[in-house]
Amino acid sequence: MSSGGFRALELRGVGRRFGRHTALQGLDLSIRRGEFIALLGPSGCGKSTALNCLAGLVPLTWGSIWLDGNRFDQLPPEKRGFGMVFQNYALFPHLTVRGNVSFGLRMRKLPKAEIRSRAQEAIRTVRLLDQADKLPGQLSGGQQQRVAIARSIALEPSVMLMDEPLSNLDAKLRLEMRTEIRQMHQALGLTTVYVTHDQEEALSLADRLVVLRDGRVQQIGTPEDLHRRPATWHVADFMGFRNLFRLTATGDAEHGQRVALSGEGLEFDATAAGTLRRGETVVAGVRPEDVQVLSGGGPDAPATAAREDGRTVLDARAQVVEFTGREFAVQVRIGDEVALHLRTPQRLVAGEPVWIGLPVSRMLAFPQEVEPGSVPWVGAPTAGGTGTGSPIDPGAGPGPGSGAGARPGSEAVSP
Repeated sequence: MSSGGFRALELRGVGRRFGRHTALQGLDLSIRRGEFIALLGPSGCGKSTALNCLAGLVPLTWGSIWLDGNRFDQLPPEKRGFGMVFQNYALFPHLTVRGNVSFGLRMRKLPKAEIRSRAQEAIRTVRLLDQADKLPGQLSGGQQQRVAIARSIALEPSVMLMDEPLSNLDAKLRLEMRTEIRQMHQALGLTTVYVTHDQEEALSLADRLVVLRDGRVQQIGTPEDLHRRPATWHVADFMGFRNLFRLTATGDAEHGQRVALSGEGLEFDATAAGTLRRGETVVAGVRPEDVQVLSGGGPDAPATAAREDGRTVLDARAQVVEFTGREFAVQVRIGDEVALHLRTPQRLVAGEPVWIGLPVSRMLAFPQEVEPGSVPWVGAPTAGGTGTGSPIDPGAGPGPGSGAGARPGSEAVSP
C-alpha cells in the first residue's frame, strides 16, 4: 500500500462561508506526498471545515484545490480517492470487522479475490486478525478506531483524512493509538491530514502544523518551529504557554532583543517576539515548565537583583499544589492578584512563600494583536472590584476577517 503517485496537493485561497458566518478564509497550503499535516486550533477555528472542503463533503465558497497542477475541487467525494476516518468511527454494527473493512471495496465492485486480499492486509496492518470475525459491539473503543482506519487504508487512498479520531478514547488508549497511527503512517507512507485541538497530539504526530484561529491561518511550520518560535500569542497559547499576561513595553525592541515590561507595579524582562515600541501594549507568555523555583521567598526577596543574570526573580506564594506523578503542578500568586502556573519536582506546600525565576530567553513578548479593552491588564480590577488573576483569556482577540492567510512554507501570518 502507498499514498499514490501524486507529488503535491495544493489549497489556494480556500474559504467557506455558512450564511453570514465565514468559517474558513484564505487557506493556502501545499501538501507533499507522504507528509503528515496536522490542522490545530480551538473549537470553531475552521479546521474541520478545511478537512471537509478537502474531502469534497462541503463545497468551496472561495479558492481552489489542485493535484499536480490539475484542478481537483470540482470532483465529487467518491472520485477523489481519499480515505476518511471520523471521530465516531461510523462502523456498521451488523457487519463483522472483516465485513466493515471490505465494504468500500465491494462498493467499488472489485474482484472477490482482491477484496479478500486487501481486507486481510489492512486488518493485519492494524493488528486485528484475531478479531476479524467479531462485531463492533464486541470490541473496545481503540479496536473500533483501528477498524475504521483499516477500512480506509484498504481502499489504498492517495490521502488519509482524519477528523479528531482519538477524541472519544480514554487517556491510555489515546496514547496507544497515537503511536499506532504514527507507525502506520511511517510504514505505509500515507499522506495524512489530521484535525485535532490537542497540541501534544499534533506535536507528536505531524511533520508540519497549521494553526488556525477564527478561520484564518496563524502559523505554518514544523513542530519544532512552532514550539520554539510561536509567531503570535494565539499560537503560543496552543504551544503550551499557559501563563499569558497583558503588559506595557517600557522600551523599544526588535525581534529577539531583550525588552522590559511592566504592569500594575510588576516588572519583567522578556525576549521580543516581534517589533515592539515603548508604551505599546504586549502579551507576554511563559510555559509552566520554564518557570524556575529558586528558594523560599519572603518580604525581602530581591525582585530585580537577578535581572542581569538572564532572569527576573519575583517573590511569590504557593496557592494550589497538585501532584501529577513525576512532578508538582503549582499555581503561585505574585502580589495580591497575579497568578502564575509552574511545574517543578520540588515539593511545595500551599501558602508557602517562594522565589521564582522567569528566564528572559523563555518569556516571550508578542505584539498585542487584539482590540483595546478585550484583554484585561495584569492585576486590573474586574467590574466586581476584585482582581482578574492576570492570565489573559486565550479566547479573547480579533473576530473573523481580522487576519491574513499564510502562503505555503511561510512561518507565520500577522492578523
